[in-house]
Amino acid sequence: MCSTTPQYLARYGAPESPEDLKRFRSVVFVERDSVQPWSFGAGQEMKRVIPTGVFRTSDME
Repeated sequence: MCSTTPQYLARYGAPESPEDLKRFRSVVFVERDSVQPWSFGAGQEMKRVIPTGVFRTSDME
């Protein structure tokens, strides 16, 4: 696993849309045993992505 963002992006590429995030390693926030979605945009244009990740946490700090 790459340790820094530039190395990670060089290896895996950069996401071009919220849907692309599904294939990236990420930190996943879990609340009440449920993975919390990431929201992008607002109103009718809002998109939600359920992240997949190798690290899960219930602590926002």
